[in-house]
Amino acid sequence: MSIALKKHGAFDGKISEDTYNDLEMLHNIGSGQAVFRDDSVLLKKLRIILPDGSQSSQNKMKIAIYYVRICTIIENLLQEYETFDEEFTKKLIDYYIQSNSIEEMNNIGLGWYYDMKFKKSTSTLYSVGYGKDSTWHDWLQVNHNENNKIKERGIQSIIHACKEHINRGGQIRLKSLSKCFGVDLFKYMQLNENGFANLFVIKDAPINFIEYRNKRFALQEYLSSDDNFDVVHKPRFCLDFSHPRKQKAKNFNNWSKRFLNGTTFISQAEVDEEQQKTGIENNQLDFFLLSYLRDKHVQGGDKGISSRISPIADKEVIASDTLWDIHEYAAGMNTEICIEKCCHLTFDAVEYGQLIYSYFKKYTGSKNKEKDFAGNHDSILKREKTNTKENINKLQKDQSELSNSDHSQLSEQDKKTIQEKLRFNESLINFYDSYYNFLNNIVITEPSGKIEFVLSFMDWETEEVPEDWSLQNIYTIEENGVENLKMNLYKCLCKSVASM
Repeated sequence: MSIALKKHGAFDGKISEDTYNDLEMLHNIGSGQAVFRDDSVLLKKLRIILPDGSQSSQNKMKIAIYYVRICTIIENLLQEYETFDEEFTKKLIDYYIQSNSIEEMNNIGLGWYYDMKFKKSTSTLYSVGYGKDSTWHDWLQVNHNENNKIKERGIQSIIHACKEHINRGGQIRLKSLSKCFGVDLFKYMQLNENGFANLFVIKDAPINFIEYRNKRFALQEYLSSDDNFDVVHKPRFCLDFSHPRKQKAKNFNNWSKRFLNGTTFISQAEVDEEQQKTGIENNQLDFFLLSYLRDKHVQGGDKGISSRISPIADKEVIASDTLWDIHEYAAGMNTEICIEKCCHLTFDAVEYGQLIYSYFKKYTGSKNKEKDFAGNHDSILKREKTNTKENINKLQKDQSELSNSDHSQLSEQDKKTIQEKLRFNESLINFYDSYYNFLNNIVITEPSGKIEFVLSFMDWETEEVPEDWSLQNIYTIEENGVENLKMNLYKCLCKSVASM
């Protein structure tokens, strides 16, 4: 197999000079116009040079295949990033062709796929807890308190922190935001100890960047830069974990496990320490040190991290800390004011209920304009009230029978069991009474200006609340437990109407 076409000629001026020259070299070797060069970084990366440097037919065939593969990838990257800055696109192509150091792109024949796609973009983000403190810099200082001269090791620290935060398996607290408001409303929004539900919204927020030395880089752009990862400069980041390949959580989990456990990134401080311990100063023996340290990392594992939460289902974006200033909502505020600024809104219990109803009504209309959300809501609400009343009557009947029965012949243990049953039934009756009153007092009116303001942020084409979510998917908090349970049941009611 030989290279007949000079495909890379179309890339002149569109890719970096180094990458263009490498393609020129691959083309010339594959077409028999040149011989191997031992100093080519790209050839070493592709592992297509024999120890004796011979120009075998097998190597020429590999050259031809890799040449076509790389040209195909570049063609697609140029098309995908045609609206991006030219210099940024050149750096991104250099990253994927020359490095791909966080292993998020995988080649398969002449094609490829992304396990994670850290594409520089903007999105409107929502959160119910953006105002809470982050422990990012403290965690980073404790866990990585040396200056890491190898940048990929710093990116590993970021990905590890994000995974611990997403799966609630570690001690770190970051900022969770979502690209889908319905996810935050259904799963996370709760009334706090003061009886208010909180919402934070950032319109057109930049995502997938690392902020370092007061500059924001896309991850690939940063990995192609001359800066090193230094905790002293307090790096910050915002990464999108909502779109792994085929929208499956297992792809993210498999990639992150491989990237974090099978680590190939060792800090320079670790190398220096091992060199001092062993007395090895010959750079040619670094390979053995790195292999030893790599094995040492793998043995440590990725302990304490579960997979309870799907970052894909939650449309989750993770930020290191408060990257955008918080501004309080005021009547008449325009959404344009919120571009790259965080707007904070609070809702009392009545407003919160109205927000739930209004969101799912709009959501239903965006999915199927023929559905009568209001009519179906009233029908299911009526049925819910009937079922609740029946539950109360049944529990009261059981309670009466248990209370009036003769227990004198029972054992002390059985008497104790009956008393526990009576207390449990009484608590259920009290809750159902409260829930029944709640359902009877739901007042649906036209959305207020505040609620219309929130709904105006929505991109209804991308809003998607998982159909199989139920009460079990809703996170609960200790404060206002009974009131939140009633609200959460109402969320499930409105969601069921939207799913009809």
